[in-house]
Amino acid sequence: MTKPNAALIDSRTLRWVPLLLAVCLNGCAYYTQLAVGQVELLRQREAIETLLADESRDPSLRQRLAGVLEARRFASTALGLPDNRSYRVYADIQRPYVVWNLFATEAYSVKPVEHCFPIAGCVAYRGYFRQGAARGEAARLRMAGLDTHVAGVEAYSTLGWFADPLLSSMLRRNDEQLAALVFQDAEWRRRLETILHPGVMREVRRQLHRLRRERRVRAVVLDIPLLVEVGAQRLVDALVVVTAPPEVQRERVRRQHGWTDEELEARIRAQWDLSAKAALADEVVDNADGVDATRTQVTRIWQKLVPLRRKRNSISRR
Repeated sequence: MTKPNAALIDSRTLRWVPLLLAVCLNGCAYYTQLAVGQVELLRQREAIETLLADESRDPSLRQRLAGVLEARRFASTALGLPDNRSYRVYADIQRPYVVWNLFATEAYSVKPVEHCFPIAGCVAYRGYFRQGAARGEAARLRMAGLDTHVAGVEAYSTLGWFADPLLSSMLRRNDEQLAALVFQDAEWRRRLETILHPGVMREVRRQLHRLRRERRVRAVVLDIPLLVEVGAQRLVDALVVVTAPPEVQRERVRRQHGWTDEELEARIRAQWDLSAKAALADEVVDNADGVDATRTQVTRIWQKLVPLRRKRNSISRR
């Protein structure tokens, strides 16, 4: 049978394209297989709530997945861990492991060779979505005199970059181990957010400081959905908030991203209420009436705010 949402791809996938182009000079084939493997995972997702409602599916599978959803709710409501879209979807990958990690050391050494990646930092392995690719690279490294080991990995997470599915390979664990995995992943995301937001803001400040000295720069727009939530509105001169009625927002998100109601509500809960943001705004754009009406409002606001750059030597903002 056709899986619900099988063709849906997380919109964040496209954001990796410039990053992949940038790192291709350092081994394009490796990064390409990572991108292809991630897209394949996203294509296989189906909402767990939909699966639970389908009585034709395996009862034992439905029981395990119901337990995962319960653990996910407990992690968010009782433990205060991030409430996001991960582990609310399921993917049957039809193999025992999702990735195979390749470890390498110099001969007679126990110190692993490290590999450094954008965002993830430096790790002691390289991951491959195909066992043959991992073993092929291991053979190449052995010919170069390194000792190697390839290990299958049943659990995989992008730490919040995508809506990670619960994988069929994870179901080899018992219920307690599976619940622990859900809690651990949510905790790592919480830690990642506390690390990532300060780092991003430092880079934003550095770039703004550089741009202030560029005479040809008339204005800078910070297009940051969580600008207010992370307390960064003080960086800018004018806060512009784009609003639309809740029913319009939901319909657009469903049409563009294919999110379920539960996924949408989780995303909404992660942000301030729009009315609260609008109350803090210097300018508000009503985005309910289509592109032309929105463009007219944005043009008016732009013409009003750009002179701020000349008078105050500062930055306009969104």
